[in-house]
Amino acid sequence: MGGRAPGTGAAACARPVTFLLMSFPRATAQDLVLTDAPTGNFWMEQEAEATYYRALFDDARTVALPPTESLALVRRTAEEFPA
Repeated sequence: MGGRAPGTGAAACARPVTFLLMSFPRATAQDLVLTDAPTGNFWMEQEAEATYYRALFDDARTVALPPTESLALVRRTAEEFPA
């Protein structure tokens, strides 16, 4: 069976990235990242990995709606799909 490896095609690029970034107040504690993937969960402890996921989080916050607008969008959308 030929072709490319699983998780490397266009569908993989479109898949949302689910992660948990944990930062700790003590200077001696390193940040941790937990990612969720179809093949399982992965803990990442390297500073470069935490920096990458911190940038993803910051990008998402930059384009996100403010809380009140998010709630209004959810309510409008819910009204389109009555129970």
